[in-house]
Amino acid sequence: MQVPYIEAELTKDQFSKFRKVFPAHELPIHTFKYGDEALVIKEKTGNYLTVEGIDEEIERLIKVYGNETLKSVFGTNFVENIEFSINKIISKENEVNGSKNKVKPKDRVSAETRV
Repeated sequence: MQVPYIEAELTKDQFSKFRKVFPAHELPIHTFKYGDEALVIKEKTGNYLTVEGIDEEIERLIKVYGNETLKSVFGTNFVENIEFSINKIISKENEVNGSKNKVKPKDRVSAETRV
């Protein structure tokens, strides 16, 4: 499974701005840690985290953030919620990467012009 990395700008005070890069499913953790106002999502980086299995990813997250932080962010059943989050992100990535422009203009105007 490939989870995209995203880049965010973290503002601690008016003079301190930092660049943070992390896997997309970790966004709720960073929002919990720093708050909505301090964290601004910039873009996907184009790099991906390879998740071999949910159990390995949960172990990694526990080592990095701790059990209590994961429970606070994802709830007491955090394993299932993180798995759901990862699967949803991968599903969205597949939709975006494999799609053509599915949005049709509402006013029936085509992008094609003829002279």
